[in-house]
Amino acid sequence: MLANFDEIKIFFDKDSSPLQALKHELFSQKKVTVLLKRDDLISEQFVGNKFRKLKYNLLEASKLGSKTLISFGGAYSNHLKAFTSIGPLFGFETICFVRGEELDEESNLILQNANNQSVKLIFVDRERYKNKEKLLEQLDVEAYVIPEGGTNRFAILGIGEMIDEILVDCTPTHICTATGTGGTFAGILAKNLINVKILGFSSFKKNNEIEALLLANQIDNTNFEIINRYAFGGYGKTKPELLGFINQFYKDFKIQLDPIYTGKMMFGLMDMIKNDYFSEGSTIVAIHTGGV
Repeated sequence: MLANFDEIKIFFDKDSSPLQALKHELFSQKKVTVLLKRDDLISEQFVGNKFRKLKYNLLEASKLGSKTLISFGGAYSNHLKAFTSIGPLFGFETICFVRGEELDEESNLILQNANNQSVKLIFVDRERYKNKEKLLEQLDVEAYVIPEGGTNRFAILGIGEMIDEILVDCTPTHICTATGTGGTFAGILAKNLINVKILGFSSFKKNNEIEALLLANQIDNTNFEIINRYAFGGYGKTKPELLGFINQFYKDFKIQLDPIYTGKMMFGLMDMIKNDYFSEGSTIVAIHTGGV
């Protein structure tokens, strides 16, 4: 049965995430404070920042009376995992276009979960996947459409609530986040924090989407920097140095990072601290966006 607006809102409003201070010899030596916003702890099923991005999208779909949700994603994407879990939870017919060749569901727990939830998965090759408007036309279904990665103006609203939670506990000089489609980064910038520099650690060697996203959402905060030098070859790519860092980070803090987003961000952040990017007395909040 399709959930109503109030039921969806109550579900999303019940959760927040802790802000955890990280203790490390490097931070003490450089006299900086580093805190990790643990959005990975909101929900294992709904994957950190994707939970926040989907909140206002689902509320809008409910407000419009939509019964069907459609989105797009790679077979291993965090967005696909969250979208195909949360849509059925509230009774929406849930359809997802999946980039690439069809995979054996037994080899992919995300697809396995989607099938168990009766989600309709439509696999399309990478060339056809580029033209999402045409895919929607061919489907010819009345639905509420959520873009790939969940990034739109409703996602930005949800991400903004994370910043409100942070400001209750501390006054940062810097906020750091990994960036992919740029929704989390844009949501932070949209809060127009005074005297807080926003650092986006890109998972791509070049990220051309963010400026367009900021322009489309009329975000004019210019106190930010996009950092591309810790992409380790590009999206989905990694190197032994990064994997070694992720393993060491777990030993040091008992916190799991992923090699696509958060691992690259924390590697870059610690390298920049080591090389005196941050002045003494800085309070740095890094966003753990979750990740598979």
